[in-house]
Amino acid sequence: MKQFKAYALLLAVSAILVVAVVGGSSVLGTSTLPGGALAQAAATKVPPAFRPASSATPVPASALVSHPEPFLGYSISAPPTYRRASSLIDGANTGRDIYTPRTEQEDRDLCARELQHGTQSPERVADFRVGVYANAAGISPAAFANTPNRLIAFTSIESTAVGGYPAVRIVHQPSGDTASFVIAANGRLYEISPLIYEQPTTQPKGWLDQIASTFRALPVQVISNVPPARSLCGS
Repeated sequence: MKQFKAYALLLAVSAILVVAVVGGSSVLGTSTLPGGALAQAAATKVPPAFRPASSATPVPASALVSHPEPFLGYSISAPPTYRRASSLIDGANTGRDIYTPRTEQEDRDLCARELQHGTQSPERVADFRVGVYANAAGISPAAFANTPNRLIAFTSIESTAVGGYPAVRIVHQPSGDTASFVIAANGRLYEISPLIYEQPTTQPKGWLDQIASTFRALPVQVISNVPPARSLCGS
């Protein structure tokens, strides 16, 4: 009986912690990360491993396919199943792209299931987004990642470089999985992150690192006519 009560208590605590960590998931590309108060309170605790991390490995680097985006001034490579499924670009050459490992029909079917059930599918953990923000003030990637509305519970920030540009890697603790990257280039900040967060991730270890490492800055193409937005689930 004591063992049963202890097990039930463990499940309850784990459920609360999962909500704390995943509660900042983005919904179809709109970030709603935990605020500063939540992140600061959570930083004093160490979450348990909620489930075993994935043992799968990323695809070979030679198999990655390049996706140039001249209007936003970047190129990134991803496994061959990925495509740019959604794009939003404004007249200031900022915006965001979402990449998914599904065909157009598969994405339509997934969107229909999400609409039917009224919730975001866990399949979205394989999707990733590239958010592009104006940075005329020259804010550093670390300062950007440290703003209260972007702090993620149970993470640390590591300075690094990607494609020769200053960057930070936001790291889930204690697993060491990558939460996101922020890169400064082209007078902009580029944020590469999963569409939704889970911890530990069921994605192959290092999958986002492999994709982010292929980031390259491109000359920004001036927009004469703003391209029409492509939403993830259509309109």
